Amino acid sequence: MLDIKSHRQQINEGGGFSIKDMVVLLTISLFVGMATGLVSVVFIDSIIALEKFVAQLHGSQTGPTGLLIKLAIPTAAGLVVGIIMHQWSNGRMHGPADVIMTAQVGSPLPRTKTVLANAIASVISLGSGASLGQYGPMVLLGGSIGRHAARLKLNIPDLQAVIMGCGVAAAISGAFHAPIAG
Repeated sequence: MLDIKSHRQQINEGGGFSIKDMVVLLTISLFVGMATGLVSVVFIDSIIALEKFVAQLHGSQTGPTGLLIKLAIPTAAGLVVGIIMHQWSNGRMHGPADVIMTAQVGSPLPRTKTVLANAIASVISLGSGASLGQYGPMVLLGGSIGRHAARLKLNIPDLQAVIMGCGVAAAISGAFHAPIAG
């Protein structure tokens, strides 16, 4: 239970959140939500566009050629994803667990290049028919956007965890086209 008197005392002594801190947090959160929402919508729309393209390729041929196309598409996609992961990532997919570890214990989140490589690899995987979820990469993108916003040199307690949480919430709600609601 929140003790209002001790919270006010903590604010007066320089700890906790002041009104100014709250306004700054809300403003940063709004911008993180908008940026993450835009990235989430682009991510989902990219998957849908690739799915439509792959579906057209599947439907354009019948017989042995159609069977060959159905085998070649996921194989080629897997090869491209493997190359992306080898060249620009550290060899593994990252996701919500990495964001949680960063927010809770301060472990470093993957570099921006790695996050983008994971997102591109996920778009290719999901768009070509892999049975993966889209929310993991979106959470990583939202957490990364939040982490960059939290690099502002502000004296606000737990800024990184709060702003990363805003990015994650915006990523999930962005899947429902409501990123500011997150």
